[in-house]
Order: sequence, then structure tokens, then C-alpha cells
Amino acid sequence: MVSYLVNISRNAVIPSMDKKKEILIILFLVNCLLAFLNYFLRNYVQPVAIVVPHHNVVQKKRLEFMKKIAQRRPRTKAIILLSPDHFSPNQYRISYSDKTWELSNGNLEFDSNLGSKIIDGLAEKNGLVANDHGVYNLLPDIKRVWPEAKIVPLLIGQQLKFDKLDGLISKINNYCGPDCLLIASVDFSHYLPMTLADIHDIESLEALDKLEIKSKKSIEVDSPQSLYALLKYSLLKQAKCFHFYYHSNSGRIEGNRDVESTGHFFGWYQKDFITTPKKSILTFLVGRDLDNERDKKSLGERFFYGVDFFDGQLKKSFKPSLKVTIEPSDTSSKIEVVNRELKLLLGDDLVVAGYVFSNKTTLIFLPLKRQGAENYLMRGGEKTKYLRDLLQTIAPQNFFVDIDINEGILVI
Repeated sequence: MVSYLVNISRNAVIPSMDKKKEILIILFLVNCLLAFLNYFLRNYVQPVAIVVPHHNVVQKKRLEFMKKIAQRRPRTKAIILLSPDHFSPNQYRISYSDKTWELSNGNLEFDSNLGSKIIDGLAEKNGLVANDHGVYNLLPDIKRVWPEAKIVPLLIGQQLKFDKLDGLISKINNYCGPDCLLIASVDFSHYLPMTLADIHDIESLEALDKLEIKSKKSIEVDSPQSLYALLKYSLLKQAKCFHFYYHSNSGRIEGNRDVESTGHFFGWYQKDFITTPKKSILTFLVGRDLDNERDKKSLGERFFYGVDFFDGQLKKSFKPSLKVTIEPSDTSSKIEVVNRELKLLLGDDLVVAGYVFSNKTTLIFLPLKRQGAENYLMRGGEKTKYLRDLLQTIAPQNFFVDIDINEGILVI
């Protein structure tokens, strides 16, 4: 009886040879599937490059975004960080740091293996890099999200021509593998009121989406060079799909429409199997008596670029869309609506910016005042009164998609 029970027990727990083979085959197939999925994630659908702001007004959002990126990457051992060089008197070079960063949440080491392959010909400037917020503002977040990663931080001079970056980008492409992430630390529109900053940021978003910078002056950011490197690297990696995550503006966050603001973009590049056609956006800014030399101190140099079409001395009619016509006028600016079309008679008391996208035209009205020989943007109550006088007479028109009289925004 005992022998019989033992035989029954063995038959119950020990599979036959055929069953063993079946289990081994299943385990082998599962391992193959897991290996394929890991390879697929590491080489095809994971983010390979990201853009984040170094402006700490959005520090919490930046950390949130990096955590999201980490979830999409199986492994990150190395990070190459690109930043504008904010302070160096020599803006025609690329600098790096090979120091170990002693942070409150641990040490972040220089990646000597990766760094040695890409820093040849660059300037070692530990002190300069250590004191640049384009780098050090991001380091605690990097250490928290990727605690095992090492870093190669690079400062790019703001006068460096794009083609001077091609050699560096080629090296990064060659040696930055699946476990390496490229981060561009870039703040977008600077020193402008938020409504105009948004127009400039729309132009920059189109560049990110199409992976094409028309010219250094076409995008109004603090480091066109870092964005150029980001886009070209993503193209080399065949990671042609930009995934937008978040946009903000410090003026909007602070609730101040007139303060000099900073724009922020978060997004990443990866390979996608299904792509959608990229739609074009027309951005513009027109005025009657603007001079970039005379007015660059009062309005700021960045006021005069960052759009597709700029005309500061409008002499003839400009028609950004079928619904809108802007004509020069020798009197104060005035808006007329005729047959469901808007006509703006533009005097030297107003600048109009905007964009055309998906059959909608958005207009931004920026009233001016003259002080001495220079133009200044109106602010506060003076601006509010001007906008109400200009826009409230047309507010009842029912063909507007949206109108904000206080902010001077009209969508048709």
C-alpha cells in the first residue's frame, strides 16, 4: 500500500518528459518575447531626446515630466545635458565640466567614458558650468529621477553658428546609445508680455514639430543652438515624432499680463509607426512706425523677431487670412467689420501680432505710446482703457470665435 501511494504521489507532481519539454518551450518563448519587448522599447519607442526649461518657476512640472520620461525608458545610464551659456564673455565656444556634483540628494558624477569620446576640442570650464543655472537647476531632478545615471554637461555659446555644432552632434549620435538620453535645457520667449510671448512660442512649437529651424532669428528662445542640436540629433536617431507635453508662461502663472515673461515648453522625441501630416502655422507682427535700432531699448531686441512675417513700417495692405485685412492709416487705429470680414486700419499707436492655423485667425493687439523718440508698450490701466475703446464696439459681432477685450485677444 505504501509503495502504491508513493507511486501515485510521484505521478501527481512529476510531469512526464513531454510535459517538461512543453514547459521549457513556453518559458523559452516567454523569455524571447520579453527580450524582444525590451529591445523594441529601448530602440524604437522610447524617448531619445527631451526639451525642458531651466526656469524654476515650473520646477514641479519639470520633475513631473522627467518622471514620465523615466517610465518610458527601460534604462538610463548616461545623460548629455545641453544648456545656453548665460554668462561667459566668449559666446563662440562650447564648454564642459568633468566635476562630480555634490547635491543635497547625492553625488552626480561626470560620465568619463562617454565624455572622453565627445569633448575633444571643447573647453573645460568647471567653474563656468558650475555657476550656470541652465545646468545646475536641472541636476537635483536628474539625480532624483535617474539616480544611477552619470552626466556630461555642455554649455553652448549663444553666438555659435549652427554648422559649428554638426561635429559635436555627430559624435553624440555615434556614442549616445539606447541607455543614453539627450536633454536640451532651454527657456523659450523672454522679456515680452505673455500675449506676444505666446505668438513667439507658437513659432518655436512649429519648429519643434517639423524638426526644422528656418533661421537663428526665426525662433525667439535663449538657445537656438541647443534646439538645433536637439532637432538634428533626433533626426539622426530617426526619432522624428515630437510629443508635446506642456506649455506655460511665467506671466500667466503670476497673473500679470504686462510683466516681462518667460515661456516654457516640455516635450520629447521618439520613433512612431504612425505619423500625422504637419500643419503649417503663419505667425506675424506688423506696425506702422517701428525701428529695431531706435526701439530696441524700449521694446527689447526680441520684440523684432520670432515670427514668420514682420513689417514694422507697413506701407501697403497685409492680409494674413481671408477673414482679416490690415491696412496702414495715418490716423489712430480703428477696426471695421464689413460682410463678416475684419478690417484693421493700423495707425502708429498699435502693433498687431497673431497667427493663422486651421482656418482660425488669432489677433493680439499691443497698444503703443511714444516717449521722446522711442515707442513703449502701454501697460496697466492705460492699456486696458485703450483696448476697451478699440474692441468693445465690435464685441457683439457674432462671427468671432472668441474675444477678450481686457487682454486684447480676438479669434476669428
